[in-house]
Amino acid sequence: MTTLDGLFFRISPVVLLDQLMVFDAYFKKPYSVVYFPGVEKTQITAADGKVLYINNLGDIELQLGKIDTLKQYYADFDGLWQFDLGSSDAYTVIVKK
Repeated sequence: MTTLDGLFFRISPVVLLDQLMVFDAYFKKPYSVVYFPGVEKTQITAADGKVLYINNLGDIELQLGKIDTLKQYYADFDGLWQFDLGSSDAYTVIVKK
């Protein structure tokens, strides 16, 4: 392999960089980001230890909006620690307590 183009075959490196900038703006505190090439998912560990999985082929803003909605309306939000924001439809979040 002479380039990384094969790793990003379903998402361009430019789009991925733009998405990383969205993550940086959304998560104001320190966090870690891991991109899984081939499945086009990103794992974000927020400063509070919550783990989020984002589908890089989906609408990033919509997926992050799901977290805002959960924070606002789900009383036991603090008891949740893992969120899969992009594996289901636009209105569903898979969570772990």
